[in-house]
Parts: sequence; C-alpha cells; structure tokens
Amino acid sequence: MRALPTNVEEVARIIGRDKALFLVGALPRYERRNHGDGTVRYDIMAYVPTISRLKPDHALSKLLGYAVAGRLSKAFGGSLLRLESCREIYRSYRDRMVREFYAEGMRASEIAELFSITDRTVRTICCDIEKPSNKMLREPKASQSFADANGEKLRLSSKTRNKISKRVLPAAG
Repeated sequence: MRALPTNVEEVARIIGRDKALFLVGALPRYERRNHGDGTVRYDIMAYVPTISRLKPDHALSKLLGYAVAGRLSKAFGGSLLRLESCREIYRSYRDRMVREFYAEGMRASEIAELFSITDRTVRTICCDIEKPSNKMLREPKASQSFADANGEKLRLSSKTRNKISKRVLPAAG
C-alpha cells in the first residue's frame, strides 16, 4: 500500500484509510492557478463544523455518516480541511470498490453515480468481471418461457404451469 500524503494521513488516523480516500474523492476540487508559471493546481477543501454545529443533514454527515463526521469534527472542528488529491491512490481505491460493488450485483449506473464517474468508466473497470446473474434472485414471472420438443419457445401462464406440475408431480402425502 502506498503512503498517504501527511494531511490525508492525519484524517485517515481518525476515520480510517478507506473513508479518508472516499472523502478525498467525493469532495469538490477548487482550481488554483500559479500566477508565476501559469500552472493549474486543484485544492480539495471542506469546512469541518464544530461538534455543537454538526447536524445529521450536514454535507459531511451525509457523505461519511453522522458518527464518522462526529469524529472528524472532534479533531478538526471549526477549521477548513485542505487535502492533497492522492490521485493515483484514490483511483486504485475507487477501482477496487467499483469492482466489489459490481461483483455484488450493483448496477453500473448506481456505481457511477456513487463515485461521480460515467457508466462507461464502470464497465471499463469491470470488463473482466462476470456479473452475477440476478435471475435466480428474482421472483418468477407470471408467464415463463419453455421450449417444446422442436426447440421453439412456448409461453405458459402460471395457471397452466400449476396444472402441469399437479399432473407430473405426485401429491405430497
């Protein structure tokens, strides 16, 4: 595992590495131009309210959960938190989490929204993962496909399937 920048490491000691990386990825970036050479840098900043002002509907509470935001507030309350981007570290964390969510059956659009990326990026990250079939998890439909002897699909209603199963399966006795 790569070492985190000092200011992100401080946050990680309080809320955990994964939550700190999630925070870095979720916070907005503010453009800062270096007036000398014209380079553009991005700052990641968030105001951390004092514990008395932290409410469940505060942005940090919604992002991290109220308990985790409370720990952050106890340590940094009333200050502006400036974090370095950790771009490569965050990207590897994001990709790992995207793969986990995808493998668990979460939709690409839901994952994309969670990490503020596109559906296509999710599919690119997960191109080598076979998504589990949700067919076994869903309730059967009222009519289901069956193939006849010639391989042609037949659509049978649940009423017809029940009649067939009563004829074929012996009654429980």
